[in-house]
Amino acid sequence: MFKTKTKVWIEQDGTFLVSRGKAELLQRIDETGSLSEAAKQMGMSYRHAWGLIRKLEEAMGCKAVLSIRGGNKRGQSKLTAEGRKLLEFYVQRNNGIQSYSNDGPWAKPMVVAICKHQKKVLMTKKGKVWSVPRSVVKEGDDPQGTYGKLVKDLGITAAKVQFKTLVDGDTLFLVKEVQLKEAPSFKKKGAKHGFFDKGNLPDCSEQDKFILEKLG
Repeated sequence: MFKTKTKVWIEQDGTFLVSRGKAELLQRIDETGSLSEAAKQMGMSYRHAWGLIRKLEEAMGCKAVLSIRGGNKRGQSKLTAEGRKLLEFYVQRNNGIQSYSNDGPWAKPMVVAICKHQKKVLMTKKGKVWSVPRSVVKEGDDPQGTYGKLVKDLGITAAKVQFKTLVDGDTLFLVKEVQLKEAPSFKKKGAKHGFFDKGNLPDCSEQDKFILEKLG
């Protein structure tokens, strides 16, 4: 099954602060209490790790890590309040975005078939509402297979096909725009069908109007 991967980074007034690498370094410093040990766990030299922290602090304009130089705790490191705040901000945003991209509304996109014949658009009617043909991609499904089933159920023959992606709020639409060779003889039961000019659409949802408007 496919998974979405995204890269998250944090900026301050347009200046890059931290992404996964620096965030992990901060996290390991917080866990181990040692910059040296954190660097070792990440497979980098102490000098390189210290350079990353120094660049981060220059970008922040304040200390992110406090190193203790004397006393019984000599050699230990800990995050400052600002460093911890930044780390928590990154972790919260990163986890939220990764979860949303794979488990949120976009994880189950809507497949739409826009079928055109002589510049008119095919719409189906269920009850009192007209809509463009659509179905939801279920978890683990191949969108191509969903497209195929949707078009097959309509009993249509495509002359030309284009694939497009549209976003409306929390909904991701995978659009298969189909130019028909001829007006179809519908096989699908339980629904009425008709072709309409986009300038004279029947009673349909704002979502359908959005899709047709974006496709031009």
